[in-house]
Amino acid sequence: MNSVQEVPFRVSARTARLIGRENVATAESAISELVKNSYDADASFCIVRISPAYDHVPAQLPKREYDLLTDWGLAPENHYDLNDDFATLRPCLGDKHSPEAKLIQNFVTVTVTDDGSGMGDDAIRDAWMVIGTANKEQDSSSKMGRTRTGAKGIGRFALDRLGAKCQLHSSSTDENDRTETLTWTVDWSKFEKDGAVLDEVTATIELGAPGFSNAIESIRKVPSLESFAKSAEDKRSGTSIHISEVRDHWSPERLCCTNPIMRGFTT
Repeated sequence: MNSVQEVPFRVSARTARLIGRENVATAESAISELVKNSYDADASFCIVRISPAYDHVPAQLPKREYDLLTDWGLAPENHYDLNDDFATLRPCLGDKHSPEAKLIQNFVTVTVTDDGSGMGDDAIRDAWMVIGTANKEQDSSSKMGRTRTGAKGIGRFALDRLGAKCQLHSSSTDENDRTETLTWTVDWSKFEKDGAVLDEVTATIELGAPGFSNAIESIRKVPSLESFAKSAEDKRSGTSIHISEVRDHWSPERLCCTNPIMRGFTT
């Protein structure tokens, strides 16, 4: 006797990632998408900081970072000896003016911080982690009446476009005026594993994490940004995204304020 069964489609994690990459072609467009998300969250400010990833010349570099320097045409072999999993620094002066220090300055982290409405556990699970979610189509205006500008459900792919690892720290208030804080962490390399299916790839959520308040404290240390830190404290809400193992070479020319795509961002 014949049997008829309904068989669900399955999406490979790599395919979902490629679809996202098509919507976020460049690092600048990825940053623009994150800034739009801040606007949609009724933020009064959004600070984009591109900062050195290292404050000293590391004795060892992960092979991935060594390969990035090679891809960028910066000849890391002049300063590091490559082994199987990492590269070892040759004897050097190691001061901030040394060739090695200038080489390492090419590694940066990207941080995007705002004082918007933030995201709680439910928002992370039911919207942020649902690829292509239609929540912005169903609710096209923010609480302050702003027309939502971010693309539909691809904000998390903007993070992937910028770097391999991400931590998102957020603070929000619920309908009872209670504050909820959390940290969401993802390693995008999990999407590259052979045979990985989308619903098998996970991120982590740490409820009650102090990440957002720590991010605000780091902003406060910059005199020109103190007023922004005060605004976030008064609102008790906001989001700070920290992206590391960046995929692009952020040269001084690329960061220059004359770059029309970067104009208007605070770095």
